[in-house]
Amino acid sequence: MALPLAIFAAGAALSLGGSIYAAKQANKELKRQQLALFDQARLVEEQGEFQAIETGKQFESLLGEQKLSIATSGAEFEGSVMNILDKTIKDKEVNVAMIRKNAQAEANYLKNQAQQIRKKRKGLMANAIISSVSGIGQSATSFMKVNPNSQNNL
Repeated sequence: MALPLAIFAAGAALSLGGSIYAAKQANKELKRQQLALFDQARLVEEQGEFQAIETGKQFESLLGEQKLSIATSGAEFEGSVMNILDKTIKDKEVNVAMIRKNAQAEANYLKNQAQQIRKKRKGLMANAIISSVSGIGQSATSFMKVNPNSQNNL
């Protein structure tokens, strides 16, 4: 009777060990994904800021060209000429703000995905152990049904 019980105990230990190993491997992969998402979010923010700065420079260049054209034409910097310059400045502000807003929205989405993975990782090991112990309990019940005299040995 001791041999079947020893075989059962060894199987239970292997099952628990296998579950923990699998959980550790899954945790490593999820952590890699999580870090990749955080890195990607950081890059999106940096790229958005770079694009906003470049767009601002383009509008400043356009504004300079407009001022030069107005000055060489002999027109006064008033009325409709000032409206054109004001519109260019407002367009710059709107475009730069929109680029930053879109980059931040995309980065927030990526960060949120990374946070979801972090939550998933937190419960991974506990779930593996609970699942394995539950399986061992079911196996023990089955073992006792097949070997009713072994209850004294448990």
